[in-house]
Amino acid sequence: MSGSAGPGLLLPEEIGPADAARVLAHVNAAADAAVLAETVGFLEGRETGLRIAEAILARRAEAGPFASLDALLAVTGVNLARFTEIVTALSGARPGRAAGGVLRLLPASPAPWLGQSVAVMGQLLDAAGRGVPGAPVTCVASAGVLTARIGTEVQRGSSVVVATEPGGIVRFAWEPEILPPLDPDAAAALRAELSQIDPSSGTIGAAGKALAGFAAAYRSPGAVALRSAVDTLAAAMPAEPASPFSAWPLMPVTLIALAGPEGHAETVAVAVLRVRNWLGGFLAELEAAIAGDARMGDALRTFDVRTETGETLARGIAGVAEGYAGLERGAIGERIRDRVSGRSIETYVGSVVERVEPAVLVDVVRASGASSAAIAGGGFAVYEAIRTVQDVQDTIGNRGVLDGRLGRLEGRFDALEVRAVDRTAFDSLAAEVAATDARSRALDTRIGRVEAVQGPTRADLAALETRLAERFRADLASAVGGVRTDLGAQIGGTRTELGALRTELGTVRRDLTARIDTKADAGTVTTDIGGLRQSVDALRAENRQLGTRLEGVDTRLSTRISEVDTRVSRIGATRPRGPGG
Repeated sequence: MSGSAGPGLLLPEEIGPADAARVLAHVNAAADAAVLAETVGFLEGRETGLRIAEAILARRAEAGPFASLDALLAVTGVNLARFTEIVTALSGARPGRAAGGVLRLLPASPAPWLGQSVAVMGQLLDAAGRGVPGAPVTCVASAGVLTARIGTEVQRGSSVVVATEPGGIVRFAWEPEILPPLDPDAAAALRAELSQIDPSSGTIGAAGKALAGFAAAYRSPGAVALRSAVDTLAAAMPAEPASPFSAWPLMPVTLIALAGPEGHAETVAVAVLRVRNWLGGFLAELEAAIAGDARMGDALRTFDVRTETGETLARGIAGVAEGYAGLERGAIGERIRDRVSGRSIETYVGSVVERVEPAVLVDVVRASGASSAAIAGGGFAVYEAIRTVQDVQDTIGNRGVLDGRLGRLEGRFDALEVRAVDRTAFDSLAAEVAATDARSRALDTRIGRVEAVQGPTRADLAALETRLAERFRADLASAVGGVRTDLGAQIGGTRTELGALRTELGTVRRDLTARIDTKADAGTVTTDIGGLRQSVDALRAENRQLGTRLEGVDTRLSTRISEVDTRVSRIGATRPRGPGG
């Protein structure tokens, strides 16, 4: 045999002498087929592996010890894939890496419903596009359980190892992990209902008709297996009723397939399942169906509250509730029934409470305790809505609420006295009043403690305000003093400049007078007039410069005064304020 065996496979000529010697020594020394099969660990399962090992030992007994690997490959049932497994397990030799191989995965349904299983098919191709049979492929799921059949054996787990079939085909299945696992009948009933939901439904509302039918099937008396499946799923993955306008909640699951011997993956393929959770839409349809059942409301309206006694009315309500409790089945149905029936009783009590005699109300409340067993049978508190007498037992949060409730309680107490309520009810109400008074006194004590603490706290706040005011005045005086010092220095410098200018001006004037007086004749005076005019022009120019400098000094003084005003305003704005303002 020559050429290449394809990716993941070995030919006898591709195995080195040392590895070949180890394989032949092990096969020729094996005394038990079961031990040989267990040592190799054939991927196709225990039964197939034992059959191959028995064929190898039978051939050795018939023809003598194996002299070459070609003779081992010639044993009936030992194909290239099984030969590669034997060599790999007994010598450690590994097939060479194939170039250009391709592995593809194709789920039958990339967006299954929660609870559905998905068949997955793949194919392993070599570089020439031919299917590669007998190659080991390891399949892994990020969530859920994988199932693969190898011969007559079934693998289950988060990962499985399969061998490619003729044409390089790979087959396995994915299913969600549900604990406890569904029994076959429950799983089949769930799959049957889920198959009625259109896979193309983009929103919960688009599948509303199918979900309503699903809810009706759940409520039917004979749907024991379906209720078991749905209740198990809901317990494992809690959900709330969802809006029909909502998109399906998605649970992504990644499937990975790796072709090649364990630890030497040569080709990888990835597929993603987007599992759609239908529980929220189903719960919404189931609650709508239960809420639309008018039988409990119709039964409650048959009571004549004007003629019934309190005990009769209480037992009648309990009887209706208990009878209604038997209309729903399954854990989810009972939970929704409790919620819906509680609302029905609240609505009924609210509609008739004005027509019920106060003494009857007292009896109803007292009888509710005697009817606890019947109420428990229905699974919900029938008398949650009856608070005409019980509301004084609520926790009191503040004195205003307490006083209001005490006033209402006194009014009811007077009414009960007028109507000759029995002594037991009277004693019960008196005990409630005493307990409420005790709570009131405890509240007064707590208020006194708070007021006692407030005195020192106010004194501390006043002292703090005084210290902050003194600090503010000191900071303001310091800031203003600094500004005044700067202004004084600038004004003094300016005055010095003005004095120097005045002195210079006097000197010029005295010089001119002296020069005029010393001239002896008119000719000389005439000659000097031009010089005098030049001196006068220069003096005028100096006067103008002096005026400009004085204007600059005035501007700077105005600017500094504005800065002082701004700083004072800022200091006043940032002055700390005590509690008093």
